[in-house]
Amino acid sequence: MGFAKAIGHTNSLQAELWALFEGLSLSWKQGFEKVFVRSDSKQVVDLVNSPSAASSVLSLVHSIHRLRQRSWATFVSWIPRNNNRPADAMAKLASFSDVSLHVFLELPLGVDLLLHND
Repeated sequence: MGFAKAIGHTNSLQAELWALFEGLSLSWKQGFEKVFVRSDSKQVVDLVNSPSAASSVLSLVHSIHRLRQRSWATFVSWIPRNNNRPADAMAKLASFSDVSLHVFLELPLGVDLLLHND
């Protein structure tokens, strides 16, 4: 399962935080009890894993913290960008003119090969 969503013009930190928030929200709605997230943004991983995430001035960090405090297990870890090509390919599937969330129940063509090589 995967997703894509256009969020408009923003900086890379906000885009990565939105991706994490949307991914965790979707996982919760699907009833997952344990979620492992791999992000190529060291800054995001450090922010959401920080003991001060609950009191972060960044609203998305605070929202992500609240999601992670629910009755489930979430693990957020850093991986190098070149090991995260499937996620980058999924992010590029979002249409900039459509801000709705697109959920993929099957891997889109081309992403399956990237995932296999990952």
